[in-house]
Amino acid sequence: MWLTTDEFNFLPILAPIDMATGAAISTNIIQMQNYDSAVIGIHCGLLANDGVWYLKEYTAKATSSQVMPAVAYYRLSGGAAGSTADTLGTRTSVASSGIAITNGTHDGLTYYVEVKSADLDAGYTGVGIYFPVISTGALMSATAVMKPKYLQKTMISATVVS
Repeated sequence: MWLTTDEFNFLPILAPIDMATGAAISTNIIQMQNYDSAVIGIHCGLLANDGVWYLKEYTAKATSSQVMPAVAYYRLSGGAAGSTADTLGTRTSVASSGIAITNGTHDGLTYYVEVKSADLDAGYTGVGIYFPVISTGALMSATAVMKPKYLQKTMISATVVS
């Protein structure tokens, strides 16, 4: 019997948080050496203001980072949480200038970010999401689903740098 949980790793990388902290927030960093790809779900709750997020790539020890070039993609869920919509928006390149989160438009929606480990720049092995300061309330969380490069009898431990 095939089960999704047998073939993929699931990892919460940002616990639900009110982004109105007055400080920039980063998710945990997923080290991609053992993974072919990852899909990161950025869940938007009730938004009180507009914001932006960036996909960043990190060195193995997270000593340096850079905004990831546009080799990753995202789709926006078609329905707010609790709705019956089962659709995804158009596959769109993640822009190095960031992706807008708009109050009144993205409330309750989820961004699904697709990243392949082969697309990371040389010397960079990790990925994460970065949110600059959002001045008023925005409830957010993020979860990653990673596909291991090789199936194994036991689950690969997801290495995270926080």
